[in-house]
Parts: sequence; C-alpha cells; structure tokens
Amino acid sequence: MGVDVGQYCRQIEAHVCTANNGHLMRIVGPAFETVLAWATDGIPLPVACAGIDRAAERLQRKPTGARRLRVEYCDRDVREVFDEWRRATGVTAAGSRAVVATSSPADAVPPVASAPRLGASLPDHLTRVLLRLTQMRVDGRLDAEADALLTRASALLDRARTPGGVRGAARAALLADLSVLDADFVAHVLARLSVDQQRVVDAQANAALAPYLATMHDDARARARRAAVATAVRAVTGLPVVTHV
Repeated sequence: MGVDVGQYCRQIEAHVCTANNGHLMRIVGPAFETVLAWATDGIPLPVACAGIDRAAERLQRKPTGARRLRVEYCDRDVREVFDEWRRATGVTAAGSRAVVATSSPADAVPPVASAPRLGASLPDHLTRVLLRLTQMRVDGRLDAEADALLTRASALLDRARTPGGVRGAARAALLADLSVLDADFVAHVLARLSVDQQRVVDAQANAALAPYLATMHDDARARARRAAVATAVRAVTGLPVVTHV
C-alpha cells in the first residue's frame, strides 16, 4: 500500500504520548510489531488513532486507577475501530491487498475475528459523550449554534436511561437517532473548520482512501469518502463518536 512505516510509527508514537498526558512511549520491541501489523494490514492512521483513543478511555474506566497506556493494549480497540470503518466505507483489506465491497457493507464485509467487545452500556457511553461535547462547548471548540445538538444529545441520554433499559424496537430507534445526530455533529463541525484544518481533513481522508479508490464504484466511493472525512474530523477536532455499536 506504499505506507511509510517509519512515519506511521512516529505518528502513532506521538498520539500515544498525547494519550499518556505527555509521557513518551517508544515504539520498539512488541510495540513496534503491533504497529507494523497495523500498517501492513492497511489500517489508516486516523483510524488507528481513534482506536488508541478508545483504548485510553477503556483504561481510564478500570478500577485500578490511572496507568500508562501501552501500544499492545490498544490492538483490539484499533482493530475494532478498523472493522467499524470498513463496514461504514464498504471496504475490506487483507494484508496489503484492497478489496471493495459491491453490495451493502453489512452484507459484504465479514466480521473481523476478535475477542467480544467489552464496551460501556448505552447510558454510560452517552454520558461520556455528552461530557466531552460539553467540554468542547466550554473550550470554544463548539459554537453556540451547537447548543441545539447538545440538547438533542441530552434528550437521547434521557431515553437511554429508561428504567429497565431500552430494548427491541425502542432501542433500534434510539440507535438510529444516534447515528443521525452523529452525522449532524460531524457536518456542523466540518462546516466551521478553518482553512488549514480543512486541508488536514482532506489530506487524511485522501490518504486513508488512496489504496482503494481505483476499484471503487461511484456509490461506494461517495460512502467511503463520507466515512473517511468523519474519521478525519474527529482526529483533528477531538469530536467524539456519538453512535453506539
């Protein structure tokens, strides 16, 4: 896929350093083998960084208290996010070879073999998302026009906290509303990026899709582009994922 492994490792190292509040973790030994496998398997850098962020959040939830994030600890989360990205874009990757799904992503993309996800409950997920979005609003990374979106997020959290849990058709409807809200947040933030930030988003999205575009049909290309841009927007701005999978 033409990946510069050295640059890929340096970017991962920098992101893990940020996740560890400035503590540098060198990509050597088992960590290097893990990152090399990500690069070899075609995991785009923004996707890998999103997986690292998810691993950092999972580590923070552990009752043992704060500890430093290790690259090896991130592997399952990175591959989980990669699987979600492939389903969103309709793309599969095996090693350095790229294959584009021609039917719907849910039918065409086989699941990645991995351990069962140990994610948070829907109310816990939405609570953390709302806290991060509120902090973005306080920091000025979301403007006043985003308040309506925050109100919608709060209302969805109230629905998720229904006594006894949300199940069946009600849960499906809630998840669908979360997907719509997630897309609305991405669109809102994307429209307000600076010119420099827009260039970074375009560059990251283009780099993530470059190995696949030649064999994509128009509809798959448009779907993949939307997913890649959303991933890049999150990497640039820190916007959390509102959807729950």
